[in-house]
Amino acid sequence: MKYLPSIAFEEMSGSAKGVTAAKTRGRKYIRNRGYGGSVRTSDQASVKAIFKKLSQAWQSLTNEQILAWNSAALSAEARSVLGTKTKITGSNLFMRLNYWVVFCGGSIMTAPPALTGLDAPAAATLALSDEAFTLTLSAIPSVTTNIKLIICASAP
Repeated sequence: MKYLPSIAFEEMSGSAKGVTAAKTRGRKYIRNRGYGGSVRTSDQASVKAIFKKLSQAWQSLTNEQILAWNSAALSAEARSVLGTKTKITGSNLFMRLNYWVVFCGGSIMTAPPALTGLDAPAAATLALSDEAFTLTLSAIPSVTTNIKLIICASAP
């Protein structure tokens, strides 16, 4: 779990007793200390395999493709785990957009897509039972071309 540190931790960095203080792009945070890249479940292994594939794909991009991703990232914005807005890099945008594409069985995008906004529905109703899963949107988005809904769930 990550959380914002107090002013007392202003210039701290490093790990002590299971806690790591760090600073990334001017944002300071404290998180639980990581202890290596061991894989404990098959789901963790599949996520790591996707990111390994994407990392290798990023390294094999041409200079022009990397510049295109960096340019696209200038207009992209992201939120951190703590909810603060931040700018992202071209490689981060590449990973974020391609993760779900690869996860769903698609091919890695080597060129960045045109980023367009999409209005989120005002409300959605979710009904679960042993036999069915129903998601009902209060309003259909005006543009539905190439929109995909990805739901990840695990057994209780």
